[in-house]
Order: sequence, then structure tokens, then C-alpha cells
Amino acid sequence: MIVVRGNKTNLQPDDISQINARIKSLGWQIRWEPTGDDYLVFVEQARAQTPWLAILLFLLTVLTVTVLRPFTLAGFQAEHFWSIFWEELPFAGALFPILLAHEFGHYFAARMHGYPASLPYFIPGFFPFGTFGAVIIARYPFRDRRVLFDVAVAGPIAGFLVCIPVLIYGLSQSTWILIGESSGMTLADPLLMSGLATLVMPVSPAPDMDILLHPAAFGGWAGLFVTMLNLLPFGPLDGGKTVYAMMGGKQKWVAYSGWLLLCASLLFSTFWIIWLGLTLFLRLAHPPTLNDDQDIGGRRRLVGLFVLLIFVLSFMPIPIRMTP
Repeated sequence: MIVVRGNKTNLQPDDISQINARIKSLGWQIRWEPTGDDYLVFVEQARAQTPWLAILLFLLTVLTVTVLRPFTLAGFQAEHFWSIFWEELPFAGALFPILLAHEFGHYFAARMHGYPASLPYFIPGFFPFGTFGAVIIARYPFRDRRVLFDVAVAGPIAGFLVCIPVLIYGLSQSTWILIGESSGMTLADPLLMSGLATLVMPVSPAPDMDILLHPAAFGGWAGLFVTMLNLLPFGPLDGGKTVYAMMGGKQKWVAYSGWLLLCASLLFSTFWIIWLGLTLFLRLAHPPTLNDDQDIGGRRRLVGLFVLLIFVLSFMPIPIRMTP
């Protein structure tokens, strides 16, 4: 607990409200007690509260991934649900460890620096994944670019490291199928997935064969897809934070260039039109930290290059095509 004695005569009600709100945003609580002409100000860490909203959203997301997704695959017909449920359960078993590693990578990195980030809030969704991923709420500006960098890269690195063994297992359970024998979604092959398939799968028995992904492999693919999206260089995303930590204010030019490339991609596919729409609600330029003059150092720049490699290995120009 911190105790300060002073006079608040020159403080206006709005000033006091701003002080109270800022202290609360840092995860602390403040109490003003009059003592004669002065005030004693008590500042102490807020009592831990059960994060009911985070727990509820996580349980709903488990429900939409494990129940709603296979129910959709069953054509909303109850008689086919249970067989598809058990077939698709490895998808959830593959995807959740990747998402949890990603989000708690951010969370623990923030806590290591004393930054009061929230627990992850998972977002329930629908077919094909059953979820839109998760977010961690940043309550106030980062202290400097080093803290911003560490928090930003911890998630993608942790998720990527979990994704590799998940893909190895999933691909080892996958099979070859003749092109044209299946309908539905055709997924792009990111470089990591192509390389691992070469290592763990038998050689294709014929030139006109494609991989029919095991549900666990599809969960790994979804993990790579989420990683790729998070590493786009836009302000609120992990990629935008990482680029800002490494380049400072020049990040906005990288973000604008990335946005123009998304626009140009519409010449080849309409897939990215949804993400272009979402960028209308995003701030492409990342806001400054409290100390932008603090350089991140050479070792962090090497880690930044590794994060760039993760983006390259995960990148898919046109992730999903629908086939008749």
C-alpha cells in the first residue's frame, strides 16, 4: 500500500475523477480520507475478482467449436450429429492449445513487465472454425517499445511453437485423395504445412492427388491462419505492435502499404474483402508508447526477424476456396 498526504484544493472534480479512473485502470484502487485541512490518499492493489465474463466466453467458445461446428457439418440433422461430433473432436483438441498458448503468451509477458493486461476473452463463432479467436484488452499505453515488443511477439511465438507438433500429428493422420473427389473447402498450403507434409506423409501415389486433412491437421491449419491474420501490420494487431516496436512511427507506412496490397488482392479473390471491411474499424497506425525513445536493442530485433519468418511460413495469399 502507498499512502500520500496532501491538499487537493487546486484539484477540480474532473481532475479527481481522472486520477481515480487512471489508478483503477492500472489494477489498483484509491481511497481519499480527510484529515484536518489535508487528505490521506491510500493506493493499494485491487482485490482479485473472479473474471466471470472471460470464463463464460471461454465456455461458450468451447460449445460452439465442439458442438455447433459439427452440428453445422451434419446439416443441422440430429441423427448425423454424434458420428460427426466424434470425428471432429480432434479439431477442437488441436485448435484450443494453439489459441491458449497464443493468448497466454501475451498475458504472461504483460504480467512479467507489470502491465495490467486482462485475461483472454474468447469470441464464439460459427462454421468453419466455431470461433473468431480471442482478444486481450490493453488498458493503458505501454511504458516503452521494449515492453510493447515483448508483449506483442510472445503470443505468435508461443502459438507457432505449439502449432508445429499439432501439425506433425495431424498430417501423419491425413490421407491422399484424388483431386475432384471431394467438395467443400480447398485450403491453401502455407510453407510450413507443405514442408511438414513432405516430412511426415508418404509420397503421393499419383500426380493428381491432394491431401485430405485429418481434423487435427485442420485445427493446426486454422492456428496458422489465425497467426497470419494477427501478424498483419495494422495497429491493434500483433503485427502492428511488433512493427511499431521495431520501427516507431514508420509503422504507419507499413500499415498503409499492407492495406493497399489487400485492396489489390481483390483482383484475384474476394476473400480479403471481409478483412478490408474490418480495417475500417481499426486504427492502422499504432499509438505511441510513453517512451518511444527507448530502443529495443539488437537481440529483440533478431526475435523480430524470427516473427517475420513465422509470418512468411504461415502466409496464404488466398486461404480458402469453395469448390463445388
